[in-house]
Amino acid sequence: MLPNYFVIGAAKSGTTTLCTLLGRHPEIFMSTPKEIHYFGRNDPEKTREWYESHFASASSFRAVGEGSTSYTHPHIVEACATEIAELVPQARLIYMVRHPLGRLESDWKMRKHEQWAPPGSVNEAAREADTTLIRHGLYWQNLNVYRRLFSDEQILVVFLEDFSKSPQTEMDRCFVHLGVGQDASMGDQVLQKNRSQDFRRDGRLAVWLRETGLLTALRRIMPRRAFSWGKGLLTRSDRFTVQWDPEVRSWVLGQFRDDAGRFLQYCGKPPGFWDGL
Repeated sequence: MLPNYFVIGAAKSGTTTLCTLLGRHPEIFMSTPKEIHYFGRNDPEKTREWYESHFASASSFRAVGEGSTSYTHPHIVEACATEIAELVPQARLIYMVRHPLGRLESDWKMRKHEQWAPPGSVNEAAREADTTLIRHGLYWQNLNVYRRLFSDEQILVVFLEDFSKSPQTEMDRCFVHLGVGQDASMGDQVLQKNRSQDFRRDGRLAVWLRETGLLTALRRIMPRRAFSWGKGLLTRSDRFTVQWDPEVRSWVLGQFRDDAGRFLQYCGKPPGFWDGL
């Protein structure tokens, strides 16, 4: 079975929370894991049969999908859009975005946390030639790759800023877009996930427990609440401070300005919706 909708990005724009809430609707199936990263990869181990196996239990759901933000990764967005259009031409797409500068900052923090960011501050990272820190935030450019292959009616844009203010309204928009009922209340379920301010790093004991396999064993035998409490004791906050050089920040905003203006106009947002753009 193939999906009929995709959350295509943007990275660090709230898609983990969105996909979690989509998956709680009784008529919507969200894959596990959320991000399958099938399209645009040319990975011989990720066969079509392997991909479809993620949706084997979804036959009773009206909307079946996944949420791989890599599908708008600047290096592979053309391949992803083409492959999705070839396999599921009638797919519904959801593109979740936020202020490009805020997205960049969160992305940089994640890269630092996962220890694959280049050395140095956000100023140096942002000025790297052809950096995807900036290109991920060129929403109009990335979206138009899909607009050449899918009708505008198939694409829904969700702004994190709107979602934060009125999550139920934005979820209802998603439900309408996916053709399911709007009677699923989010209530108090809206808990932001995968936030950079929640990143934590293992302490020495946690590292030892992980390396010896004891951490996995403890996870299996301990109640979830007790395990989470213990994890909090054995880890420390892993936050990274963004300190912009004013000239670099101004330059970065300039890289986004034209693209953001076109994107906001397309979405019916007023000029100035995003500060500085």
